[in-house]
Amino acid sequence: MAKKKRDTKFVRGRGQSGLQIREEIDDSLLPSPDELEKYKTLDPNIIDWLKERAEKEQEFRHHFNDQRLKLTGKTINNEVRINTMGLVFAFIIMLISLPLSAYLVVNGYSLVGGIFGGATMLAVITAFLSKVKSNNNEKTRV
Repeated sequence: MAKKKRDTKFVRGRGQSGLQIREEIDDSLLPSPDELEKYKTLDPNIIDWLKERAEKEQEFRHHFNDQRLKLTGKTINNEVRINTMGLVFAFIIMLISLPLSAYLVVNGYSLVGGIFGGATMLAVITAFLSKVKSNNNEKTRV
């Protein structure tokens, strides 16, 4: 039963002019007392019916908000889990790749070892930087 009222007027002052917009939104579940009186003249039982509908609407809003909060919490927990797993796997990849690269360099395969180690570090660093950049872009959109 949301009611909107919008007033727009052109204002001038101190050498400047502009548009002033005043918006009023009434999201009350019940009509105003004046409207209730008018409704009551039509049907004496309508106030009880309106109160019952308002209670059901409020229950729905609370249920909807609870569900939205739960879904948001699950989404945040999943993002944290995915980020943690990404860090763990990146660490494991580094733990395996860098000693393998060092082993290749020590055993005379310096070019292959250097390329392997450099490519591994470049891939992990690029993945981290792209994740940080996408997180920063998401924060600026909100």
